[in-house]
Amino acid sequence: MNSINSRSEQKNEASELQGNQEDKISRQKCEVCLDFFGEETLEDKKYQPKTADCDHLTEVCLPCLQESMEFTMSEGSHILMCPICSQQLEQWFIEIYCTKTMFTTYCDLALQSHLRSDPNFFWCLAPNCGSGQIREGDDPEMICGSCKASTCVHHQTPWHNGLTCEQFDLTSKKDEESQKKIEKMTVACPKCHARIERRGGCLSVICTFRNYHLDAVVTC
Repeated sequence: MNSINSRSEQKNEASELQGNQEDKISRQKCEVCLDFFGEETLEDKKYQPKTADCDHLTEVCLPCLQESMEFTMSEGSHILMCPICSQQLEQWFIEIYCTKTMFTTYCDLALQSHLRSDPNFFWCLAPNCGSGQIREGDDPEMICGSCKASTCVHHQTPWHNGLTCEQFDLTSKKDEESQKKIEKMTVACPKCHARIERRGGCLSVICTFRNYHLDAVVTC
């Protein structure tokens, strides 16, 4: 009788041990949030984050993977990495495990990165536009296909109406020289910031700008 009970207990222990082993196999701890998760279906938020370059076992749960990808994209990058081994995730993998909104963002970022690598791609500089396009030909004036605003791709400024690029360069040079002359010949009032002309070799000048009741003394 004791022998029968002993065998029964051994079977129960073996069955319990096997069950624990199976549970350990089917449930693993996420290395990011430290919660346990299974590896059955995507619908149950259980998956195996493995790509052609990842040779590790499942070590991170789906919510943590998505949070990692979302953070990277919020920084403006489409280069998404495995949270465990830092290998770049492939597009097919991203499409499967991203939400639709996240994958749309990923595609937009990937397209922008590709366009920026083209030397003929330029952004429209009109306020609140944010569009860009590939310039065709050598004309420095690019008309935005979205908002129709003009941009000078040579100077990277909104188009200088009425001036060629050469004329704009001359105007900018004259403006720069005039500004340097003004800075050399005048000093700024620390209160109203008006430029005051310095005369002679005095150590101070007086600001008589009418917006203030008191004159402001400025050291030369």
